[in-house]
Amino acid sequence: MILASLRSSPLRLWRRPALAGLAVLLSLAAAPPAPAAGERPFGDGLLWRVERAGQAPSHVFGTMHTADRQVVALPQAVKDTLDGAGSLVLEIIMSEQVRGELVQAMVLPEGKVLGAIVGPERFERVLSAAARYGIPREQLRILKPWALTMFFSLPPSEFQRQAAGGVPLDQVLQDSAQDRGTALHGIETPAEQMAIVAELPEPTQLALLDAAIEANPRIEPIFEAMKTAYLDRDLSALHRLADEMSEGTDQDLQKLFLERMVDSRNERMVKRIAPHLAEGNAFVAVGALHLSGERGVLSLLEKQGYRVSRVY
Repeated sequence: MILASLRSSPLRLWRRPALAGLAVLLSLAAAPPAPAAGERPFGDGLLWRVERAGQAPSHVFGTMHTADRQVVALPQAVKDTLDGAGSLVLEIIMSEQVRGELVQAMVLPEGKVLGAIVGPERFERVLSAAARYGIPREQLRILKPWALTMFFSLPPSEFQRQAAGGVPLDQVLQDSAQDRGTALHGIETPAEQMAIVAELPEPTQLALLDAAIEANPRIEPIFEAMKTAYLDRDLSALHRLADEMSEGTDQDLQKLFLERMVDSRNERMVKRIAPHLAEGNAFVAVGALHLSGERGVLSLLEKQGYRVSRVY
């Protein structure tokens, strides 16, 4: 009965629950020291042309996982490039079945309850944070700690936008491609994305939950600052913000999360998009925080012989 209600709750309606909130948590708990302005490779721009000899050019676009109207209103340069693409490559391809599987993955095994895992004091803090999202107690008690970390790492306004039917940018791109009959390809599986946090040791999961709860009252202004940087196409500012927000957090936790959430995924992304780039005229869309920096997707592509140039 509880699981059935969970499937009809705001959690079920949420369009892309997998890692949307963790991009914000990244700014709090997983940021490397950012270089001075202008020094970060590929730190200025959202849409990039990638090409090398013998292959038709493709494009890489940095997204922000939000349904905010300003973000989902695609600039004309991005629209034109997407409309002319032969394929769309996204982090994951969403469907009703996938959303159901994600919700199921967030639920504790039968007989287990959240309070017994997190303890009474932490559970009270969970209840306090959950009140901002309208998640009832009976649903909270069966959710895994890492699932709550993702929820609390999103601003309540974003949770409400998506629960009310707002479509996040990644889904807008997917829907647009499906309407045109463009080939769709996923870089990762939902299970792989979930494993980033779900396979962490329980003490680490609880530490991440604590960080998300502690930061939650500040999430709205952080999100707005990140949105402003994104709309300005300033990826360096995104990472500088992340650096500022991470002050005072556990250094080991920062390093672990950065490696699992960003760096190792960047390498996996580049490996898996390679066949689509080889085919040519691909439109690759991944979170903007993956693009810039020495270990970012664009630098990794450049090291493989691609010429990378900014379009927008």
